[in-house]
Amino acid sequence: VRSLLLIKQYHDALEAHNARLEEELKMARKVQDSLMPQGTIDLGGFRIFSHYTPEMTVGGDFFDLWEIERGRLGVFISDVMGHGVSAAFVTMLIKTIVEEMRAQTDDPAHLLEKLNARFNKLISSQLFMFATAFCGVLDLSRETLCCANAGHPFQFLIQRRQRRCEPIGEGCVGNGLGLLPDSTYETCSYPFGGVDGLFLYTDGAYEIR
Repeated sequence: VRSLLLIKQYHDALEAHNARLEEELKMARKVQDSLMPQGTIDLGGFRIFSHYTPEMTVGGDFFDLWEIERGRLGVFISDVMGHGVSAAFVTMLIKTIVEEMRAQTDDPAHLLEKLNARFNKLISSQLFMFATAFCGVLDLSRETLCCANAGHPFQFLIQRRQRRCEPIGEGCVGNGLGLLPDSTYETCSYPFGGVDGLFLYTDGAYEIR
């Protein structure tokens, strides 16, 4: 009888511990969701549709956008290796660095270089972790999209007048963030009209089962 009581106590304690962990993960999910644009957004002359569903409660995917000025929009998307809490923690660090860097430059390649240097110093020098990323600037007045890629899957440019959807960035893909501290990146430019679109995603889009 005593053994059964001890087993029940251990079982109850484990259930209580798991319940606390579940609540903490739910809170972490709310925090991570708050860091990213959600749903339909009108910003700076652009309409944005976004959706985020991690494989686990929290994950390593992250995206952000910001108005540089009316008619100019900055976009950023990244995917940290792995899943779960550790990857989600790194996304919060990326968010902080991107917010700091975007105030200093509107050149996507330069932003990725600065981000990579900080990523190496703060994360990769201590742990084997890396991330892929894509950064772009949409400019309606110049009708251009400037972008740079750090090992991320090719994103898609939707040219509605030409009825064409094509991957972009093949000629300007650099190393993933955190692989080498002195990685350099190249900014590519594409035509982008007011009726065109840009489809951003991480590899989770084609890993869905």
